[in-house]
Amino acid sequence: MFAILYHKLVWEQDFKFLNETERKKIIKYVSRRLTTYPEKYGKALIGDLKGYYRLSVENYRVIYKIRRAEITVYIVQVGFRRNAEVYVQAARKLGLL
Repeated sequence: MFAILYHKLVWEQDFKFLNETERKKIIKYVSRRLTTYPEKYGKALIGDLKGYYRLSVENYRVIYKIRRAEITVYIVQVGFRRNAEVYVQAARKLGLL
């Protein structure tokens, strides 16, 4: 099983704007899906975020990286699905832009 790790800014920024119900829903969904088969439930990203995956959770996107050597899934961004902003924010957070 994979362990789930969250970037500290996911807790400090991304989850800050969600109510407790939405936050718990995302955490539960991530835990159920990504601890067993992280590639199966996510979609591989391209461009600046090549090597990362996205997971859709209702109106949200979760951007993550699979670290096989460490047996972890590293969540780097949680944001609304409505536009490409979640990808730009993830790239900035990772210093790719």
